[in-house]
Amino acid sequence: MLDQFDNVVRVIGLVLLVLGWLLKSRNTMLIGGLLIFGAQFLGGELNSAIEKAGQK
Repeated sequence: MLDQFDNVVRVIGLVLLVLGWLLKSRNTMLIGGLLIFGAQFLGGELNSAIEKAGQK
């Protein structure tokens, strides 16, 4: 379930990034980039936490 959510957030971020680039909107590009970065970071942190919990 989390993988699907991460993928959806990354796709939305990518769309916003490209849309901001096409419209020359820095705010839209920033939001898109932050969504992609946030999904990557949280996905890695959640996977680490799940693996640690599984080892106990």
